[in-house]
Amino acid sequence: MRPSPLSLRCLLPGCLIAAALLTPPLHAQSAAPAAPAAPPTSPTPKKLLLVTLSMDFKHSSAKAAVHALQKLAQESRQFAITEVIGQPDFLVPNRPTPPKPLPKNPEKEPEEAEKFRFATELARYREERSKWTPEDERAVVEAEKKLESIAAEALLKLDPDNLTESQIDGVIFVGTSGNLPLPDVDGFLQWIEQGHAFIGIHSAADTLRAYPGYAKMLGAEFVTHGSQSGLSLELPDPSHPAAKGLPRSWRIPQEEFSRFTGYAPSEVQEILTSARTPKDQRVDADIPSHFPVAWVRPYGTAGRVFYTSLGHRIDLWDPSPTLPFRINSPETTRVFYQHLLNGIHWALDLPAP
Repeated sequence: MRPSPLSLRCLLPGCLIAAALLTPPLHAQSAAPAAPAAPPTSPTPKKLLLVTLSMDFKHSSAKAAVHALQKLAQESRQFAITEVIGQPDFLVPNRPTPPKPLPKNPEKEPEEAEKFRFATELARYREERSKWTPEDERAVVEAEKKLESIAAEALLKLDPDNLTESQIDGVIFVGTSGNLPLPDVDGFLQWIEQGHAFIGIHSAADTLRAYPGYAKMLGAEFVTHGSQSGLSLELPDPSHPAAKGLPRSWRIPQEEFSRFTGYAPSEVQEILTSARTPKDQRVDADIPSHFPVAWVRPYGTAGRVFYTSLGHRIDLWDPSPTLPFRINSPETTRVFYQHLLNGIHWALDLPAP
């Protein structure tokens, strides 16, 4: 095959020189491509210990709460729940309990439905009490002793020295109630105030009543609640990091409305409040006032505390549309998740999510 005129022209010395200039040296042709830059390493997630153990009322939402909090930790990637101290797998028999008294309001007669409720529950209580035997009482006492022993063993993990050695950054109480047998309550409170986080959810305010220092750390102590009802909530300070992404006015179709004692607004930063009691509250219905629902506060020299009274109903914790008896929508659950995430981040001194 004869070479073309173009190929012959490229054999001229000038073409050879140009080709040499345009051709990269051999070592450049065979060099491996530069390795991509390594992604920046993220800081080690803060470590949280979660407690759902109760010595009194057992919340049916506890398991859903654990699942939701673990999910939030995975999505945040800035904190991790390293251990859960849950309820022992046995039940303490219930003693007969008297009914809740009728509301005492000299200016208003109790409604007929309330009278019927009280009469029905009183008749049930009297019947159960008449059948209660010394053997029943001994069974309750033995079960309570067993629960106390198991709980005390599990809660050794909240010993201040253990928390420090395990490099725990914060503790969550959710669904707790009664006097948890902590190994050293005063030491636990000191551990918080020295630079750690405490996150209390719902009945955390109904816990460790025998220790006034606990309520002082939390910011208040639970007194009572009425029937579940709709809650209208407001943001006192939408610019606060713990309020990020929350609606200025938030309506929860159904939840418990808690009352507190020992609450001092000047000692906390309010995150959620209600301007009046729910309209179907049994006592003091639809009374305009100022009611705290969630707050944050510094504690001691460096401790940080977040508390929310929300979290009683399962449908606040579980967003599944097919959840039986759902009243609060999955969207309400997602707002509740944002509320929790904000508070946890604040307590751990993390940037707002």
